[in-house]
Amino acid sequence: MSNPEFKALLRKYNAGNCTEEEKTLIETWYLKFEVDDPVELSQEQINGILAMQVPVQIKPQKKQLWKWVGAAAAILVVLSTGIYLKINNAKVSEQVVSKEQTDVDPGVNKAILTLATGKKILLEDAKNGVLTSEDNATIRKTGAGQVEYLVADNQATTAILLNTMTTPRGGQYHLILADGTKVWLNAASSITYPIRFAGKERKIEITGEAYLEVAHLADQPFHVVSRGQDVEVLGTHFNVNAYADEPVTKTTLLEGSVRITAEGHTKILKPGEQAILSSTGLKMSSADIDETMAWHEGDFVFNSQTLEEIMRTVSRWYDVDVDYTHYKFNKQTFTGVVSRSRKLSAVINTIKKSMPTLKFDIHGKKVAISN
Repeated sequence: MSNPEFKALLRKYNAGNCTEEEKTLIETWYLKFEVDDPVELSQEQINGILAMQVPVQIKPQKKQLWKWVGAAAAILVVLSTGIYLKINNAKVSEQVVSKEQTDVDPGVNKAILTLATGKKILLEDAKNGVLTSEDNATIRKTGAGQVEYLVADNQATTAILLNTMTTPRGGQYHLILADGTKVWLNAASSITYPIRFAGKERKIEITGEAYLEVAHLADQPFHVVSRGQDVEVLGTHFNVNAYADEPVTKTTLLEGSVRITAEGHTKILKPGEQAILSSTGLKMSSADIDETMAWHEGDFVFNSQTLEEIMRTVSRWYDVDVDYTHYKFNKQTFTGVVSRSRKLSAVINTIKKSMPTLKFDIHGKKVAISN
C-alpha cells in the first residue's frame, strides 16, 4: 500500500466507511503509536503498520451469551475479585423457601439523576417525557428504564457541566449520552459525564459496573476512568466493573483495539485478551467472553467461586446484607447458573444444590448463613 492509498484509507475511516478489517488496523495503529499527524507518514512507517498482526475476530468456543455486534469494536472491562470460568449449561429449577422465611424480589429499573445544579431526580418516580433541559440539551425519560440526552446544536456553555446517574443496590438503568453512546448501569454503580462532549476527547468516570456501547467518533477518543486506570477507545463496546469491595480490575477485549493505562504502565489489548490490574501490577491473560457478559444478558453465572464472592454479587442485586456470624469460612466453591429475574430464594436454592451443609435464613433484608 502506497502513501496516497493509506491516506485514502484514513479518509475512509473518518467517514465511517471502513470494513471491520480496515477499522481494526487503523485503531490498533492509532492506539499503539499515538502519532500527532496521521496523514504525514513515510512509506517505511506505513509498511510497519501493515506488518502488524492484528486479529479481527475471536470465535467463542462455547455457546454465546453475548450477541456480537459487527459494526463496531467491542471491549469488556471487568473489575472483580473472582475469576469467571466455564459456564454450567444446566439451570437449576427454583425451589420454594420455607414458610418461616421471607423472600426478596430481584432488582428493578431505578436510579437517581443528579443535575449540574445539584438537583436530584428519582427516575423510578418520574413520568416519561422531558425531565429538564441543561446546557442546550434536552434530558428525557423513555418508557423502558432509560434516559437520553438530545443536543439541539453545538453551542455549549464555557464551563463543562456534569451530570451523575447513580443506581442503588437493587437497581439498574439505561442511559444514552449526548454523543449517542449507550450505557447500562448495574446495581450500586454510578457514572459521571458531561451533558455534552466538547474538545478533543470524551471522558467519563465510572464506579461499580457498567456496560457501554461507545459511539464511533474518529477525531474524539473516548476515555473511561475507573479505579486507578484509564481506558481509551475510539468506538467500541465494553463493560466496566469498579466496585470498591472488588480489589481486582479486569479489562477484556472482544473486538478492535484498546489502550489501558494504569500505575504508569500501558497495555494494548488484542481481541480475546484480558488485562488484570491488582496490587501487584498489570498482567495479561486469555478471556472468557460468555461468562463475563452474563450479567448483561440477565443471568448470574458462578463457576468455582467461593460463597463470599457469590454473596457480594447477590447482595448488590437484591439489596440485602449478609450475616456470617455463624459461618466458618472455607475454600469450598460453587458452580451454577440462575436468572437474575428470579427471587432471592431461587439463587439460594441453587447454591444449596452444591453446598448442602449450608443453612440460609432470610429475614427481611438480611441473609444469615451458617454451616
